[in-house]
Amino acid sequence: MTSRDPADSKLLTKAIADELVRRAAERAPGRPASLTDAELWVDPEVWARLLKRAMALSHELHDAAQPPRTPGTVRVSASPALFELTSPAGPDPVS
Repeated sequence: MTSRDPADSKLLTKAIADELVRRAAERAPGRPASLTDAELWVDPEVWARLLKRAMALSHELHDAAQPPRTPGTVRVSASPALFELTSPAGPDPVS
């Protein structure tokens, strides 16, 4: 997302959100899952380490992907979207 035009990035983000809604309607009942939605403040070193792990996870998932309906595989959804936010204007929330 870092090399995209801001307008393109906004369209991509909207498409990912819409796709997540579509896929969530097909979630397998009773199966383990993970969903995180968070807006947090973290140490820059922690952020860099976790972002690197998320990118590695995405690469690992793509590398493990098989053709649709390959025997012995499960259909999964993965939409990790981790990015740094701009700092809000106003006083420091800690002060």
